[in-house]
Amino acid sequence: MSQMVLCFVTSVSSWCPTPPSRQSETKFTQQTNKFWEFEEQSNTWVEINLPFDLMSCINDSCSKVGSIENMGQKDDESPALEQQQNITDRDETKEDYGPVLPLRRRISLTRMSEASVWVTGQSGSIYERFWNGVKWVIAPHELPNPTGQAVSVLIINQTILAVSEGGLLYQVALRKFQWKDCHNPPDTKIAFIVDQEAYRKNIIFVVGQNGRLYQYNRITELWHKHYQSPHLVLSRSPGTAIRPSVLSLAGSIFMISDNGGLVEYQWDSLDGWEWVEHGTPYRDVLLVGAPGPCFDDTQLFVIGSDGQVYRRHWDRRTWKWTCHGFPHSEPSSIEEDQRLKGNKNCATDDDDNVANHKNEAHYPDGYSRNCNEKLAELRRSEGGAGWEWARIIGTPTSLCSTSYWTAVAT
Repeated sequence: MSQMVLCFVTSVSSWCPTPPSRQSETKFTQQTNKFWEFEEQSNTWVEINLPFDLMSCINDSCSKVGSIENMGQKDDESPALEQQQNITDRDETKEDYGPVLPLRRRISLTRMSEASVWVTGQSGSIYERFWNGVKWVIAPHELPNPTGQAVSVLIINQTILAVSEGGLLYQVALRKFQWKDCHNPPDTKIAFIVDQEAYRKNIIFVVGQNGRLYQYNRITELWHKHYQSPHLVLSRSPGTAIRPSVLSLAGSIFMISDNGGLVEYQWDSLDGWEWVEHGTPYRDVLLVGAPGPCFDDTQLFVIGSDGQVYRRHWDRRTWKWTCHGFPHSEPSSIEEDQRLKGNKNCATDDDDNVANHKNEAHYPDGYSRNCNEKLAELRRSEGGAGWEWARIIGTPTSLCSTSYWTAVAT
C-alpha cells in the first residue's frame, strides 16, 4: 500500500538530490485485500478492484512498478468471479463490515525532506521511506535493544527524536545514524512529547506518565521538572506553542489537562512561568485530542467531546470561546442555518478568573450523530472577519462518532 501512496510523490520529487546511502531495502508481504484510491472527480475514496497495477509517471511517461494481488483468489478461479464473490459477501454482511485498518495509538509520520519520510510501524519499528535517485525504498532504523518498541518519531533541526514504549527519549545524528539514549526524567517515564523545540531552541517539553511537565536540554543533556499544582494533571497528547516572534522569549504552550480542560503555560520577563487554566467551552463539553493550530498568536482551535470545533481567542483584553460547529454536506438552506448557529460565542471569562464560565450547554441532539470522521477544511472568510467551513474530504472508512473522539482523549 505504501507504494501506491507514494507513487504520486515520485512524480513530483524526481529532481531531489540523492540522500546518503542507507541499508538495503526491506521486503514486505501483502497483509490485506482492502485498498482505496482517491477519485478527484467525485471527491471521494473508492475501493479498488484487485489485481491492481501500481504506476509511476514521470514527465507524462508512465510505467508499471508493481501490482497488488488478490490474496484470497484461488488458482482455478478467475479474477472477475472472485471480485464478484467479494462484493456479494460484503453485501450479505454489511452490518458487520468495519474498517480493515485498526485504530492504533502507535502511529507517527514526519517528513525530513522532499526525499525522506519517517514513520513508526504497527510493530513499533521505525522505518524511513526515501528516494535513492532511482526509486523509493525503505530502510529500518530500530531502537537499541532491549528498549522495546517506538511510540513516536519526529525530526527537529536535522536531529531525529524517538520515544520508546518504555518511556525513554532517543535521538540520532544524521551523519552517524546511531541512536543516543537521552534517558528520562528521574521520577517518571515519558508519556508524550508536548513541544518539538518550537517554543525554545534546544529545549524539548514532554509530559511524564505521572501527568507532570518536564523539559530536556539538548545542550546540557539535563532534565528539569517544572512546578505544577497537585490537582493539575496533563493528558498524554502534544501541545501548541505560541511566540510573538522567533527572537522573543515570551510565549505560551497550550495543552489539554487530564479532565478535558485547556491549560496554558506562559512565560514573560516580569512574572516568569505561570499556569493559566482556560477550562472548557461548556460545563458538559470536554476537549479531546490535542490543541489545534494557532493563528496570529491570539486564536487557538480545539475539538469538543460533542464533535464540534471551538476557537479560543483573545478579544478586547479577555479570552473568549466561539463555537464553529462542524461541516455539513446538507442542502444550502441547512448549511446556512448551521453557519448562523456555528459562529456563536459560547462563554466569556471575567477578568478575575479566566476559567469562569457563565453559560450552560444547549445543543441539538443531532450534533453528535452527524460526526463521520471525514477531513474538513475551516478557513478564514474574505476580509478575515470570521471563519467558515470550506469543503469536506472523504476517507476510506468513515465510522466516527462522539465515542470515538472520547476514546482519543483516554
